[in-house]
Amino acid sequence: MRLPTSQQIQIAMLSKHLTYKKLGELVAKEIRPEKPFSVAQMRHVVLGQTTGEAANKQWRTICEILGI
Repeated sequence: MRLPTSQQIQIAMLSKHLTYKKLGELVAKEIRPEKPFSVAQMRHVVLGQTTGEAANKQWRTICEILGI
């Protein structure tokens, strides 16, 4: 399975009228409900500026939420 690119995620966000803030809230519900992710954290994950296991989990969760 090939993962979508940052640009594909941004297009999907636009089509669903999602902001980075709302995306952070949705991702947090799946990963850590006690605290939403910040706008900066979501932007860094979507743009591929963070790496590691946590970023991979966030990326996959974003893809599931967006249905891509």
